[in-house]
Amino acid sequence: MFIVFWLVVAGMVLLSTVFARGKVKGLIVDTKLFKVDGAFALGSAVICVVLATIYGMWW
Repeated sequence: MFIVFWLVVAGMVLLSTVFARGKVKGLIVDTKLFKVDGAFALGSAVICVVLATIYGMWW
């Protein structure tokens, strides 16, 4: 795993230097991207509580 990890890292660096010469692109991160609907937040919280309960029962 250690060797594969470093091979993948080397591959990413190599590809990014070969194919991205002079093409500096940035990702614009806005706080609007992280806002969720109230129903989604509630559903996520319920799922987390249910999973924690199930995990706690069988551990």
